[in-house]
Amino acid sequence: MAGPRCALSYELGAEGRMAAVSFQSAAMGALFARFPQALLVHRACAPSGRALYIFLADGPGLAVRGAAGRVVHIAVPRDESARGLARMCDAFRAFNPAWQRTRVLLVGPDFPEPVVLGQAFPAAELRLSAFHVCRHLQEQIRQLGLRRRDEQLLLSTLRSIMGTATQSKRREMHRILSETVPPALLPCFHAHWLLTDKIWAAHGERSCKSSDYFKDLETVTQRLSQVFSAELFLETYVASLAKYYQKSVSESPLDDVVCSPA
Repeated sequence: MAGPRCALSYELGAEGRMAAVSFQSAAMGALFARFPQALLVHRACAPSGRALYIFLADGPGLAVRGAAGRVVHIAVPRDESARGLARMCDAFRAFNPAWQRTRVLLVGPDFPEPVVLGQAFPAAELRLSAFHVCRHLQEQIRQLGLRRRDEQLLLSTLRSIMGTATQSKRREMHRILSETVPPALLPCFHAHWLLTDKIWAAHGERSCKSSDYFKDLETVTQRLSQVFSAELFLETYVASLAKYYQKSVSESPLDDVVCSPA
């Protein structure tokens, strides 16, 4: 149910505690209503095994103030089954009538049950996001144990792509990976993603620098994941989330939350 400042929907578990929650502030909803065309969905896992889903407005015409300003919805499903994720999408759509105008969904390679998103947003195209591809490559490079010179070359080339993802830079990164990474490990990198133009097409159209875009996304997803991992119960996570947004986003206080079971 929507309140004056926030909207929150939840499901209770056997012990009477929250087992699933979907949350957004009035400012999040207003941002999505203005920019519903492209939606990036980020998934993060806590040590407990629970998954956090962060929905962020995306698209070349979007310019926001501060890293947290892109977030439009936050959810923790009961589980990551098709049913659990479908209920999460149902809550998002209930809060946001503009979902029918969403045309692109950007996700990471680890997104479970992607067919659920396709069913929830039938007019939208599902794509791998450049942000998640770069994070994947960065993690793989650092785990490889290469010579320091080779690792620095790869990371420097990747940072250059984050700044301007031209076709020539992506081809150069693909070449260096092919020459540096042992052949048996190369499939783990999915280097062909570098040559998939559709993944990178939007970055030449952004109103802000692509490097700022990547930095902002990394900042907000990492911080929200840290808050999520630090809390034992979903009730306390929602409270911590509200405090985080009071500090990060210029909007009305988030202490008047109207809650209703899903």
